[in-house]
Amino acid sequence: MTDRRRAAGRAPIIAIAVAGYLLRLVMVFAVHPSCPFDADRWADKSSYAAVTGPATEASGCSTLTGDSLYIYVQGRMLAAGKGFADPVAFLSRQVVVPSGKKAPATTVIVAALDRAGFPTIDASRAVLALLGSGAIVVVGLLARRLAGRRAGILAASIMALYPVFVINDWRLMTESWTVLWYSAMVYAIYRLWERATPGWAVLVGVFTGLCYYGRAEMMLVWAFAYLPAILGRRHVPWRARLLTTATTILAGLAVMMPLIVANTVRFSHPVPLGPGTGWGIRNGTCDEAWFGEQTGYLSFNCFDNHTTFMVAPILQANPLADETDVDPPYRERAVEYIRDNLPRYPAVAAARVGRVFGFFEPVQTIELERVSEGRGDLDSMLQFVVYYLLVPFTALGAWILRRRRVPISPILGPLGSTVLIVAASFGLPRYRLFVDVGMVVASAVAFDALPRWWRARRSAVEAPWWSAPDGSWAPPVARAAATAARAPVPRVPRALVVVVLVLAVLGAGVVAWSSTVEPYQRPTPSDPAERQALCNDLRHVEALAEGAAKNPSLLGEFPPVLLRIDDRAAGSLHPQIDSLLGALLAFDTVGRDASKLAAVTATARTALEHIHDYRVSIC
Repeated sequence: MTDRRRAAGRAPIIAIAVAGYLLRLVMVFAVHPSCPFDADRWADKSSYAAVTGPATEASGCSTLTGDSLYIYVQGRMLAAGKGFADPVAFLSRQVVVPSGKKAPATTVIVAALDRAGFPTIDASRAVLALLGSGAIVVVGLLARRLAGRRAGILAASIMALYPVFVINDWRLMTESWTVLWYSAMVYAIYRLWERATPGWAVLVGVFTGLCYYGRAEMMLVWAFAYLPAILGRRHVPWRARLLTTATTILAGLAVMMPLIVANTVRFSHPVPLGPGTGWGIRNGTCDEAWFGEQTGYLSFNCFDNHTTFMVAPILQANPLADETDVDPPYRERAVEYIRDNLPRYPAVAAARVGRVFGFFEPVQTIELERVSEGRGDLDSMLQFVVYYLLVPFTALGAWILRRRRVPISPILGPLGSTVLIVAASFGLPRYRLFVDVGMVVASAVAFDALPRWWRARRSAVEAPWWSAPDGSWAPPVARAAATAARAPVPRVPRALVVVVLVLAVLGAGVVAWSSTVEPYQRPTPSDPAERQALCNDLRHVEALAEGAAKNPSLLGEFPPVLLRIDDRAAGSLHPQIDSLLGALLAFDTVGRDASKLAAVTATARTALEHIHDYRVSIC
């Protein structure tokens, strides 16, 4: 193909990407403009009590909150010379400590724009929208290489309009960066599958490494996308396949190494893959996220007062404690909860996966996307509507590619990694990011084949309608697939089908049984020594309550005793212990506000009455 014809084939895709960028700019500056005061709030430590919570819309503008606020504040801190610091510690404790909870790509973009004289939130969002528009081009070129010019134009068009990606590109998150480099990684995998060369092997690794700076789970995603396609090339010697894979891994590690080294040396405890695992797991391990209405989602209520008081002594002993110092209590509480409620896990994991893929509580998930994630009102609904419309065409496109002997693991393999990640964390639909990219490509292949299916119904044709398009230009991957197809595709053994079906039925039964499990309630200790120790602590709490009325300094002695009680008492007492711990936290903030002080005192008095009744019943 001449350079002129190649450029002519790319021109429509580039034009669609330009239109997609204009749409994203409209979303940034007209539909969801940031509040004008937001860019200056980052340095005002009193403006944010916390950087997590539901997103809000005020006076027609969007206020940053949650992960978006965390990333933006961190970027401004980086530009101010504070490094990759923890915004929560900076805003709440006025200290600068290292942070690695969030991937650094968007933080660096915010910092670079700040240093260049463009510190506004909308400037960062406009750059992220540009990255998203770059992904439109890459996905269009990928589909063009897989199925022809029309498929490329269709894929670019879907990518430009698919609300999932439009939302990602106006939200101040890491998805825009990740989509661009993930799409480039998939394109490089198919080029490597066509012809194994060192150059494309290196590029696969480089693009995977760049994705890692946007999403930490990229190595798992790479394994599902890459290994079945490249190691499964039966007509290529094993030695060549292994050398190609080793080259890709080394190139990826070389790109990721700066972040890995930084995470190893800049925290109190080495965490090569990044800190925050305990905090992340705790975000989705409590009754509200396992048994309540938000089952399968996350809940900020999982961070109870017990956990807060476990972290408090660490921060008091060392004000410069970093995420690796305070993460163990979160992990300890999360693991303890999971262990106590392990029979419920199959149902929770199924609910998490169901929320991500839209077949469990979709209406409620849309509302949570709107409120908790701040992804817009109409936007949140449309992203699910379009997703449902694409599902059948994704399945058809995947079937067509397999009939053409083209591997589908690069575009749909991440389905497996997404299920594993979501089942272990919580069901945020944006965790479906990699699958959505593959859905766009597969759907474009299906849409491209439908006209030939229609013509095949109306007239006799020699070639099957699902075959690769012919004519003046055949897709390169289709030509490579024809070359590679030296042996027939092996049939799936019937025994394997039977085993899979049996496992599916058993799995469904386990999930159904798990959904009936009730929350674990710790019983009152039966061992006489433990019961006596618990009774002593309960009496101590009542004595402290009487003394604190005259001597407020005794309030500081409550937490250690209450934490011991909460670890040993029956589960039914946990809400009262947590209420009393919350009241102790509130005493430091209500000041002289009489009405608030009265409410906190009433809460504490009610909790103490329950504690007294419990002591009388067991002691």
